[in-house]
Amino acid sequence: MAEHSFYAVGHGKKPGVYEKWTDVQEQACFPALIKDFPQPVYKKFATKEEAEEYVKVRRPERISLEVDEEADKFYAVARGKVVGIFTDYNEVKNHIADYPQPLYKKFEKLDEAKAYYKKYSNGEEDGNPKESKAHNTATDNNEKEQTNKGPSFYAVAYGHKTGVFKTWEECLEATKDFKGAKFKKFDNEEDAKLFVEGRNIKEAEDRKRAHSPDDVADGNGKSSQSELSSTAELGKLPSSKPSASQEENIWEGVPVVYTDGACSFNGRVGAAAGIGVYWGEQHVDNISEPLLRGPPTNNRAELTAVIRAIQVAIQRRYHQLIVRTDSNLLIQTMNSWIHSWQKNGWKTLNGTAVKNQDLIIQLSDLLKNINVSRYFRNASILLLKNCLF
Repeated sequence: MAEHSFYAVGHGKKPGVYEKWTDVQEQACFPALIKDFPQPVYKKFATKEEAEEYVKVRRPERISLEVDEEADKFYAVARGKVVGIFTDYNEVKNHIADYPQPLYKKFEKLDEAKAYYKKYSNGEEDGNPKESKAHNTATDNNEKEQTNKGPSFYAVAYGHKTGVFKTWEECLEATKDFKGAKFKKFDNEEDAKLFVEGRNIKEAEDRKRAHSPDDVADGNGKSSQSELSSTAELGKLPSSKPSASQEENIWEGVPVVYTDGACSFNGRVGAAAGIGVYWGEQHVDNISEPLLRGPPTNNRAELTAVIRAIQVAIQRRYHQLIVRTDSNLLIQTMNSWIHSWQKNGWKTLNGTAVKNQDLIIQLSDLLKNINVSRYFRNASILLLKNCLF
């Protein structure tokens, strides 16, 4: 019997709880269509209650659209505890503090601020957040099927309290309002305990798939297994274009950032380098600027770009981050080399000093404050077109 899932869209064209993955794709859009909606936020859950809570905590407390039209600057807050148009930046900071993945931007003209708010605010207008029209298509039989299942175990690997709980209420108490909370529902206690241990999360996921009767076969008749699960261990890179299920796992509740670095005349006289950090269309944290520190090279630009992205994530108090890069050097460095270099006093296996050591040590220190859990080999994303070299 296929496992029933609920998809919570916290930020998208129409936030709400959906039961079809195709509906989520329409609301959230994916990287190729990210211009249609910046940084969509969604996640898959085993229960409707979990999904509804995920959406609920992302709804604004109130909306403020009354503003002094004679002000010099206008701040449009599309995502925050309070959303709307404001003229005082200190007020804006209060509205976005401790809010997961806020979205806001400064404008010189009120009309531009209103247009931005209207485009990215989930259709919330006139001081009242609109209720989502997302529909639930579960039949009475499906609901009965959920009720008649055996005992459930809720594993909390990261929250106010960690451990295995037997009720959703206990799990909610342990994770509510905890940024970056990591929890999952299991059908047996052993897998739940593995999930809590963290180092065995992938093993628990694999066991769950192995015991699941609804594994979907791919075109070759083999069970499709996600290589990109946000709970998988470091070091495994996708060998081909992600499937729909893999893409779902990539975006499952974790902020995604694209980083890139480039250098013209690399290694030659007259070289100039720049970096790019992309969080989404019109995102306030996007960066496109020249490389100002150290000699201009491709490698230093790539390293600096990911450092800047992680610095922003830590400032935003993200506990997890997905980085997408086309730099094989960066992928290898983060997935394996950086650990051996550090143990060896920042020297390579043959005893020579690690190149760009200043940046790599800085990156290593930053990674102590955030779990950057995936690195993807990705096509060039051309973030540097606005850099002035």
